[in-house]
Amino acid sequence: MKSVAVIESANMKTKFMRFFPKVPNTTLFPFQDRLRLGLILLAGIVGLISSSVVADGQTLLDSFTDGNFTSGPAWSGDAANWTMAANSDVAAGAVGSRTLRLNAPALAQTDYLQTQISDWGGSQEWGIWIGIRAQALTAGNSRFVWLYANEATLTSATVDGYRLAMGDDSGGDEIRLQRITDGVATTVITSAGAIVNALTDIGFLVRVTRSNAGEWNLYTSVLPTASGTGDLATDSPTSANASVIQGTATDTAITPSAGGYFGLSVSHTTGANAIVGTEFDQVYFTATPDCTPPTATVSGDATICDGGLTTIQAVLTGTG
Repeated sequence: MKSVAVIESANMKTKFMRFFPKVPNTTLFPFQDRLRLGLILLAGIVGLISSSVVADGQTLLDSFTDGNFTSGPAWSGDAANWTMAANSDVAAGAVGSRTLRLNAPALAQTDYLQTQISDWGGSQEWGIWIGIRAQALTAGNSRFVWLYANEATLTSATVDGYRLAMGDDSGGDEIRLQRITDGVATTVITSAGAIVNALTDIGFLVRVTRSNAGEWNLYTSVLPTASGTGDLATDSPTSANASVIQGTATDTAITPSAGGYFGLSVSHTTGANAIVGTEFDQVYFTATPDCTPPTATVSGDATICDGGLTTIQAVLTGTG
């Protein structure tokens, strides 16, 4: 964006008064002072423009209130292995929540859903509610949130991207931000806090931000410390609700690009609790375009003289 305002005339007074018609024209307020005031007003206008620049990148939000995952947006993948629960039963439960729930066959496998996003902007923010039902987190029963994948098949041996991973067999269950290259995971951030091992029937919020310089921040709500506690499926992963900073790192190996995918995935064992042990809700994604705040430059150093030719140029520059 570039805007230019030019005031130029053989009679500087006339054009200046058109540009700022409200400035008083009296002998007690000579032209030179009116010009200085006008430039101050112009700087103020530029300041207001600068402070009101709003990023209007594409936003994806799905709380499944429409009772399906086939539209608004459409999720694809192992669709037959997921269902919509009218009421989440995690923690204290949420009546009428309409929550996405795993409903897989008794096979040891990974089931996923993904949705394509056309515009990833320059920086991103993700948020989600995760519910762990009667199957605790383990290495064989892991939950994943794919923040970005470069292909639709999240189990592919060639997929690249970033994801959150939860579930292991050693101590507490940290939340790990992983970079995936050709299907192989490298940990970028390990959360400072962890979910107490073997907890069931818990809910929690996760929020992640990425700057256009590749700086990642991982936030959560206060993580549950006892079974049957935590956030509900109707709680939103806002900056107020998911404010506990769990880690920061810079990783620029992969840049989210147009047409990439956001996804949800569960690796589970064959147990009755395992194949229905996960819920997801309150999925939130915001892409912000690269933006350079506007600046103002006033050029011209000629002496202001009544009737003289003087040019004053105000330039407003910026992008986004």
